[in-house]
Amino acid sequence: MNKHGWFVEFVVTFIVTLIVAVIVTLLWKLIAHGNASIDWATSFRLAIILGIASENVRKKLIFLSPIDRITVFSKSKFLC
Repeated sequence: MNKHGWFVEFVVTFIVTLIVAVIVTLLWKLIAHGNASIDWATSFRLAIILGIASENVRKKLIFLSPIDRITVFSKSKFLC
């Protein structure tokens, strides 16, 4: 994937994650604490981390064959 494609994928992942994190933190603070405030630091931090991590995972999975992809996910310790 070229640098332009990587940047576009990062920006899309960043924006979607940021929107979801803002909504979740807003609702969490509203329900748990009774005030409607957004935790911007957590939202941006999560969006940046997931934007970078998802692109690295996607980049590594491109080079695997479909059988290898299934094997990687079926032997993953995270899915147990």
